[in-house]
Amino acid sequence: MKKIYKAIIVAFALLVLIPLIFFMILFGINLSTVHLDTSMLNSYNSKITLYDRDSTPIIQTSPTGQNTVNLNELPQYVIDAFIATEDKRFYEHNGINIGRIIKATFTNIINGYAKEGASTITQQLIKNTHLSSEKTLDRKVKEILLALQLEKEYTKDEILSTYFNILYFGHNIYGLQDASTIYFGHDATELTLWESATLAGIIKSPASYSPINNPENCQNRRNLVLSLMLKQSKITQDEFNNAIQKPLKIANYDTKSESLYYKMVRDEALKLLNISEKELSTSGLKVYTYLNKNLQDKLTSIHSELKLTSSQNDIIMIADNKANSIIACVGNKEDSKRQCGSLIKPILCYASAFENNILTPASHILDDEIDYNGYSPKNANGKFNGWVTVRNALTQSLNIPAVKTLEYVGIDNAKKFAKQFGLEFTPDDNHLALALGAMEQGTTVKQICDAFTTFANNGYYYPSAFISKIEDFSGKVLYSRATEKQEQKACRDDTAFLINNILQDCTQKGTAKKLASLNLPIASKTGTVGSENGKNTDAWCVSYCHEYTITSWCGNVSGESENDLPKTQNGGTICAKINYDILSNLKQTNTISNFKKPDSVISAWIDKDILEKQHKVIVNDKSNGIKEYFSKYNLPKENKNLKTNNIFEINYDSKDESITWAYNNKNSYTVVYTDMGNISHSSKEFLTSNNIAKFKINKHNVKSFYVICTTNNGDIIKSNEIKTFDTKKSELPLRKKLAKLWFH
Repeated sequence: MKKIYKAIIVAFALLVLIPLIFFMILFGINLSTVHLDTSMLNSYNSKITLYDRDSTPIIQTSPTGQNTVNLNELPQYVIDAFIATEDKRFYEHNGINIGRIIKATFTNIINGYAKEGASTITQQLIKNTHLSSEKTLDRKVKEILLALQLEKEYTKDEILSTYFNILYFGHNIYGLQDASTIYFGHDATELTLWESATLAGIIKSPASYSPINNPENCQNRRNLVLSLMLKQSKITQDEFNNAIQKPLKIANYDTKSESLYYKMVRDEALKLLNISEKELSTSGLKVYTYLNKNLQDKLTSIHSELKLTSSQNDIIMIADNKANSIIACVGNKEDSKRQCGSLIKPILCYASAFENNILTPASHILDDEIDYNGYSPKNANGKFNGWVTVRNALTQSLNIPAVKTLEYVGIDNAKKFAKQFGLEFTPDDNHLALALGAMEQGTTVKQICDAFTTFANNGYYYPSAFISKIEDFSGKVLYSRATEKQEQKACRDDTAFLINNILQDCTQKGTAKKLASLNLPIASKTGTVGSENGKNTDAWCVSYCHEYTITSWCGNVSGESENDLPKTQNGGTICAKINYDILSNLKQTNTISNFKKPDSVISAWIDKDILEKQHKVIVNDKSNGIKEYFSKYNLPKENKNLKTNNIFEINYDSKDESITWAYNNKNSYTVVYTDMGNISHSSKEFLTSNNIAKFKINKHNVKSFYVICTTNNGDIIKSNEIKTFDTKKSELPLRKKLAKLWFH
C-alpha cells in the first residue's frame, strides 16, 4: 500500500508540481510575496464594505468573529458533517490533497471544463482570508504554498475552528454560530445531526441550497451529506435512517432582519461580476451604492408601522429620477413578479394611443357594456359611465375604456411600445385583458418603478441601479456604471407630459386622492388585483414628480386565500397611505418640482357643447370652451364657423425653398412638417424681419407643412397646410429605370 502511495506522489510531482514550477518560472510568479499573514485569519480579509451615495461606509458584511464557536464544545457529528462533505482526508493531509488534485485534474481534462474542485479546507481558509477569487494559475499556486505554510504553524483543530467562523451560509449569515441561531433558533452546541448536515450542505452554493428560498434543493443536499457520512462510517445506518426522515424545519426566519436594500445590492453585484454568492461573500469588495441613508432610515420607520399580518408581504422603493438609481428600499419579500393590475393602463393603453396619434386627453370613449367573444370586462364599481374623456377614464381608472383603447391601438403594437419601458410579456400575453394587468408572469416592483420613472424623464428609459461602482480590496475598479450605455428613448416627450398631467389629476381627484392634501405636483397611479373571495391579492401605488418615483406594493404571495388583503386594503388606501407618509417626509428637506411642458405640447380651448353632444374634439374660444393639452402631432380640428382675427396664412416659395408668414412678436410659432415617411418634425427656429417670419425648408423630403400659432392668451391657431415635394424626388424614378436597364 505504501508503494502505491509513493507512486502516486511521484506521479503527482511529474504531472502537477513540476509543471507548476515551470509555469511559475515562465510567468514570473514572485514567491517573495507568498507569505502567511496570521493577522488575516482573525481580521478576515473577506469582508464586503458597502458605501452610501456620499461614499460613507454604511455596513460591513463579513465573518464577524463576534459569535465564534469552540470546537471542543460541538457535537462530533457537526465536525464530521463538514469534513465528510468538504475534505474527508482533512486530518491526514498536510494542507493539500494530492490524490484529490490528481483525480480532479483528470476528471476536468476528460470533461473539458472544471467539473471538480480539489481545494482542501485549509486551502479554502487561505483563499477566503488571503487571496482574491479570480481563477488564475498565479492565485492557485499561492493558495497551495500558503496552505502548506498554514499547516506548519497551526494545528488541525485551530484551522477547522477558524474555518467554521468564516463560512458563508447565505442571507448575509456568516459563521456556524450565527447560522445555527438564525436558521434553527439555538446555539451551535445544540445542533442535531440533520441540522448539521443541512448547514454542511448549504456552503457549497448558499443561493442554490438556501433553506428559505430553495427548501427542496436544501433537503436533497442535506440527504446527500448524510449519505456521505454513512459511507465514511461517521454515522450508523439507524442514525442515517432517523435523520433522513426529518422534515426541513427552519426557525421563524424574519426576512425583515436582512435589509432588502442590501440584499438587492448583493444580487446586482452577482449579476454585474458574474460570480457566485459564495465568491462574492469572500471577495473583500468595496461596493458603492446610491443609498440615501437618511431617507432609508425614514422608510424603515414607515415600514415598521405597516399593519400587515406575518403572512402578508410588502416592498417599498424610492428612485432618484435624475440618476436613475434606487436610493431607498425596504420590504419583507424578494422582488419577484406579481400581477400589476391597473398600473399598466397608462403605459400599455393610453401612452401607446398618444404615441400613435390615435387619441388625445380630450377624446371621448363610450363606457358601456361590451363583449369580445365572451370577454366582458366590468368597471370596479360595476357601473357604466357613458361617454367619458380619456383624461377622466384614466383618472378614475375605468376598465372598459382601457380595454377599448387597447383594441384601438392593437395588442401587438401596444406590447411593442410597452417593452420600451422595460415591461416583459410572454407569448400567452395576447388578449385584451392585458389592459387590466392580466399578465401571465406579471412585473417586479423595480420594473414598475423604472417604467414610471421613464415618464418623469420625458420619455427616456434607463433601468435603475443600486450600485454605482465596485472595487476590489486593493482599489482596482471592477465595475463603473458611468461607463454603461445610457438611456434610450421609449416615447416622445409630448406623450410623457400628457400622461404625467393626467396622473396629476389622479392624485387630486382620482383613485390616489388620498395624497391630494399634500398640495404637491405629484402624478400617481394605483392598482389593485382582486381575488375570487372578494379580497385582494395585490395592491399598488406609484407616485412620482420630476425628482423622485415612489413605488409601494403590498400583497399575499403564499397562495392561501386566508392571507389575502382585506377588500379595504387596496392601491388607493394602504399603498397610497404609504406614499403619503413618504412624500410628507420628502417635502421637508427635498425639492419636489412640477413637470416642465415641452414645446411639443400645446394648450387649446375646445368646444364643450360639440364634445358632449357630438363627441368630437373641435377648437373653440374661451366663451364655451374646455382647456386641454394636445400633442402638436395630433391637434384638434378647427371649428370652421369660428370667427377670429387670428387665423393666418403661410406662403411657399418654391425657388427659395422657404415659407413665410406675418409675424407678431406677442405670439409664439412652431413649424410642423412631414417627410416622405410620414414622420412629423418641428422647429421653432426661423428668421424674422419687418414683421415677416421666414423658415428655410433646407431640402427636406417634405410632403406637407403648416405653422402653429400660440397666442398670448393661450389660444392656438393652425395655419393653412401646404403640400409639396422636393424636386430631387424626380431623380429617383430615373435611377430606378437606369438600374432596371442595366440589370436586364
